Amino acid sequence: MKILTNPRDRGEETHMADLPPYPSIPRWLKVSVIVIAVVVVLVVVLMLTGVLGGVHGPGQRGPGGH
Repeated sequence: MKILTNPRDRGEETHMADLPPYPSIPRWLKVSVIVIAVVVVLVVVLMLTGVLGGVHGPGQRGPGGH
């Protein structure tokens, strides 16, 4: 007599976990995107407040024109 160890041989169904339709984004990519976004927002805020970049244009040297 043969001993059946495979569930299919015994007539049982096996179920695999449902996989997502697409693979998840790697953690290093998520962290990189978040860090870059934070740096861009910080630079924009600093430029808008005048802390970064200073005054540009014809009036930056004052009335002397030097």
